[in-house]
Amino acid sequence: MTFKNFLKLEKKTSSGLYLDNLTGIRALAVLWVLILHTWAITGSGSVDFNIPFTTYEIGVARVIRMGEWGVDIFFVLSGFLLTTPFLRARKNVSFIEGTLDFYRRRALRLLPAYYSAILALIYFLLYGLGKLPTPAEMLQHVLLANTWFETPPLRGAFWSLPVEALFYVFLPFLIFAASRCKSFHTVFIFLIFLTIALRFIVINTPTIQSKGIFLFSFFGRMDQFSLGAIAAYFCIKHPASPGKGSIILMASIIGMLIFISFIGRRGNLFENRDYFYYFFQTIVGIISAAMIYGAASHSKIARILFGNRVMIFIGTISYSIYLWHTIILDIFVMTNLPHGLTPDNKLVATILYTWPPILIASFLSYLFIERPFLKVRHEPENNSASFISRRPIIFLSLSAIALVALTYASQAIYQINH
Repeated sequence: MTFKNFLKLEKKTSSGLYLDNLTGIRALAVLWVLILHTWAITGSGSVDFNIPFTTYEIGVARVIRMGEWGVDIFFVLSGFLLTTPFLRARKNVSFIEGTLDFYRRRALRLLPAYYSAILALIYFLLYGLGKLPTPAEMLQHVLLANTWFETPPLRGAFWSLPVEALFYVFLPFLIFAASRCKSFHTVFIFLIFLTIALRFIVINTPTIQSKGIFLFSFFGRMDQFSLGAIAAYFCIKHPASPGKGSIILMASIIGMLIFISFIGRRGNLFENRDYFYYFFQTIVGIISAAMIYGAASHSKIARILFGNRVMIFIGTISYSIYLWHTIILDIFVMTNLPHGLTPDNKLVATILYTWPPILIASFLSYLFIERPFLKVRHEPENNSASFISRRPIIFLSLSAIALVALTYASQAIYQINH
């Protein structure tokens, strides 16, 4: 399979818009999250790089520590990419028809790889990777509703999936409301300010005990999705020229580095009740939206940074990387290998141990799980004899039931063996 054929299926988007540079932005986001979690299991020490041909060193631990902002980039990018099809949609498609098709496409994109990762995770949990969820908890996970029951995610990185899922639920209605306004972005600007106000209310109201339900849900990140939607609107209505795109892209990268340095010096914003906590994620979203807007141009700098084959490949399999990396890193920690590494080489050695299997598992997940369902997404009238191809949503529903049943059986096996 040539690289061109590898990407052929990815380019069949519902909006007809596919940009290599934005796939590269996905790679940046997932690599930032990956290096953060890899660094965390090695003890979160200092990381210094020598400047070639000099005696100077650059410390990058602060940049790595902000790797959680990679998820923020994902949220903004989701707002951008998922708003675009609605802005370019055919006028003769009814709201109900378009919304149901949108839900179907998102389910086929999100759930197959997620359910596959859960299936593998149940096996690893049986062998000591962690505590098995109850069948009721597993039902919450497969429905992406665990946040509302204050049930921790099966793996740390999985917390963002219910956030994405709820954004999918609301987006068609937000687009419908925005399209009825005099100015399209009015609704999304309102949501940005509403998010900041709600953060302030939730954090400063003692009677609200479960603050995480808001802060780590769609309602706590509405501003970032909204900024992506606004960026999509301007990208379609007022696309940036290559020169302007380069300037915006470089300014956003420099701005991100400056903001990392600024926030990094303020300590734990939540514990310190720092007023920046109410809107620093909004600022990250603004910078990310500018980066995406700049990368969406035909900028040469954007092509060099994000449109190269390595970044495109990583971005293409980024969803599976996101799902699999914490599983494999946790397995690595369980083997106790990190404790045998010296502080000087711990991060590099951990990368060499874990990143190849992460990439291999992610590539196989993309190839054998994601791609087949991508084909189903793009061929709704598929006449294949395969039940999965003809009834993919029913198959996913049965898969969810099977995961709950398997969890029940696993609980019984675990109790027998212990």
